[in-house]
Amino acid sequence: MDAAVDWNIKARGFIAAGNLAPAATRRALAVLQTSVYGAINAITARYPAGGMEPGTARGGSIEAAVASANRVALLALLPAGKSAIEAAYQAGIAKVAAGTARESGIAVGQKSAAAILAIRAGDLLAAADGIPAPPRTPWLLADAAALRPAPPPAFSTPAWVRDFNEVRNFGGRTSTRRTAEQAELALFWADETPAALYDVVHSVTADSDREVTRNARLLMAVAQAADDATIATLDAKHAYMFWRPVEAIRNADKDGNEYTTAEAAWAPLHDDSTLPEFPCGRCVEAAAIAGVLKADIGNGPMPTLHAGSRTAPQLARSWNNVEDMLREVADARVHAGADFRNSTVVGMQMGARIAALAATQLLVTPPVKESPPPY
Repeated sequence: MDAAVDWNIKARGFIAAGNLAPAATRRALAVLQTSVYGAINAITARYPAGGMEPGTARGGSIEAAVASANRVALLALLPAGKSAIEAAYQAGIAKVAAGTARESGIAVGQKSAAAILAIRAGDLLAAADGIPAPPRTPWLLADAAALRPAPPPAFSTPAWVRDFNEVRNFGGRTSTRRTAEQAELALFWADETPAALYDVVHSVTADSDREVTRNARLLMAVAQAADDATIATLDAKHAYMFWRPVEAIRNADKDGNEYTTAEAAWAPLHDDSTLPEFPCGRCVEAAAIAGVLKADIGNGPMPTLHAGSRTAPQLARSWNNVEDMLREVADARVHAGADFRNSTVVGMQMGARIAALAATQLLVTPPVKESPPPY
């Protein structure tokens, strides 16, 4: 495991311990991974900087730079976790031989993180769930509304009746039509944090043929895409204010469609969200990350993808391709009673468009295999 991946895992642990909201978690990871890539790229200068200033500090310890960038960014994002963060930093930096390379790496990491924090200073505190105020600045999108989709199906349409009845029949807490496996997968994907999806990313970064700069670039692209997925999702949700299945089914007598029937006691299997329903946010994020992984792999073979879940720790999932994973995500949201089918389709389309932007802006140069720097 290289330094970029190792510190990504550590950082996710600190963020989880800090109980950041899901949207704040995604913003924090985007800041962290952009800082880390900037530091590594400044040392190796192997890839274009993805819209950032080109690297200027040739040489230095990558391990020290990664540790330093994480320390600076994490202390700014999670001041309450200072003791644990400092302890992890000191343990990491102690493994790097003292000398010019270590000191240079530390300086490069500090500079990279400070630069990203300064750029994002105006919206770091706007990363809470709900309506951001002031608006969060996207990384890849032109603005928050750039991917706003067409409205959800009108209540008078067959599409609405289809989606309504599917969720009512398969997503209810007492449904007899949902299989045991479908219920398990609904629980697996009930976690609103990006934890399971980062497990999937690590299935790719674990390849022994990959080197640290490429992994850092991938982690940055994933983190920025996931954060922009949140921004685009929140924009659309608050633009349409569409009711969630529990509201729609309990109040179906108010939708004006004779083919939908109200059930006052209906409850979803898993859905604690207080946000509007359309589009499916988990679908936007999953498709964005999946698309980034495919762009990074290119024509190479996709490794077997693995993931665990905080909401279903007894389960472990694996897939041979991202398409199978995405189908599972979409089905799980419907079978949880959390999203309508149309929302999952639209969400996947939005995520794919974010991934295309990430590929163009951040993954434009094919990875190259080089010998590591001589330090």
